[in-house]
Amino acid sequence: LLRQRLSAATAQEQEGIFLELIRAHAADLLGHESPEAIHPQDNFIELGFSSFTALEMNKRLTAVTGYQVPAIAVYEHPTPAALAHYLRMELAEGNEPDSADGVRLTEQS
Repeated sequence: LLRQRLSAATAQEQEGIFLELIRAHAADLLGHESPEAIHPQDNFIELGFSSFTALEMNKRLTAVTGYQVPAIAVYEHPTPAALAHYLRMELAEGNEPDSADGVRLTEQS
């Protein structure tokens, strides 16, 4: 389903899809009732992310995208918006997913 949504979306829409995904996982990991509790420009560390939470986020993103998200991605891209942009750029550059179910984005005409 994620692959289909991304392949049919523009670059801006793809980034929005990743942002929704990141906010939902961050909210779940931090015990919030909804993704709306996590704003796109919120800093993960200030939200309460620990090294354990950051690793769990990476595991979840890797599982859903098929792209091996680096363990330090949350620290190098410290907001949901920055992490969403990073993921879209990495996947749009044609990096091969780790599984057959992984996501591979292509440029839209």
